[in-house]
Amino acid sequence: MEGQPKVARKPGFFEKYLTVWVLVCIGIGILLGKALPGMGKRWTRCRWRR
Repeated sequence: MEGQPKVARKPGFFEKYLTVWVLVCIGIGILLGKALPGMGKRWTRCRWRR
């Protein structure tokens, strides 16, 4: 349909706060790394056993 202008939609809740979600996930990752420091090595060992 040529000639009709595109209507911009409002960003949803997730898109609106995407930066916050990213920062929260980074923070959770850092906290998990501090709380369970050996988990990375265990995870790597489990992944390569297949």
